Amino acid sequence: MPEDKTPEDECDLILEGETQKERLAKNRFYNPELDQGDPTPQWMYEIQAFVELGAQLIFVIVIPLLTIYFLASLFS
Repeated sequence: MPEDKTPEDECDLILEGETQKERLAKNRFYNPELDQGDPTPQWMYEIQAFVELGAQLIFVIVIPLLTIYFLASLFS
């Protein structure tokens, strides 16, 4: 099976990668230490935080109120 790639194609790929690295380096918001290849959009993390906050509110407010109501109904 003959290879379709020539040495020139490989050089072009290397040059494209270097060009992309240079573009990213010029972008002042790009931090290579934070780039772990995570494709998840930011809004999904915001939804997750909202759901976690709702769960915490249930444990802090709703469950104690239900407990007080239950105990009050036992002693009345």
